[in-house]
Amino acid sequence: MSLRYSGRAENGGDGIVSREDREGQALALRGQGRSKALQTTKILHPDRLKKRWEFQRAYQKGRKYLNRYFVIYVCARLQNAPVSGARLGITASKKVGKSVQRNRVKRLIREAFRALRPRIHPHYDVVVVGRTAACTLTCQEAQRGLSSLFRRAAILKCEVRR
Repeated sequence: MSLRYSGRAENGGDGIVSREDREGQALALRGQGRSKALQTTKILHPDRLKKRWEFQRAYQKGRKYLNRYFVIYVCARLQNAPVSGARLGITASKKVGKSVQRNRVKRLIREAFRALRPRIHPHYDVVVVGRTAACTLTCQEAQRGLSSLFRRAAILKCEVRR
């Protein structure tokens, strides 16, 4: 299906642009503004828990670890699932605060997980629940808190000490 747009045809055509051409141009423009480092470190859809049943499996079959700021549920991934790295699910209930505070807690969790992800074994699903006290954390404190929970859960890869 082709759509007509108002404007002069620059290529000498009749002014009709196909949907595929517009989508290709939009994709080309979208990628120009971001740096390569930012594109490669973003947690993509296959590395996130999205479905309700994925969260429920982690809650029911996973192990629970908590501290003052976070509660994590760690569940081993299914054997037949492709391994691309540890997957993250984030929950911040309305008890945490209004939407601004909840979104800030989720951003802190996402950033801390992104920094710790290379050290996490790839065969795990992790659900992180933000608690009310997490609203006051800095990024480094959030990373330290999640790191201690991951160490307790024994999902961090062994580090070689020199």
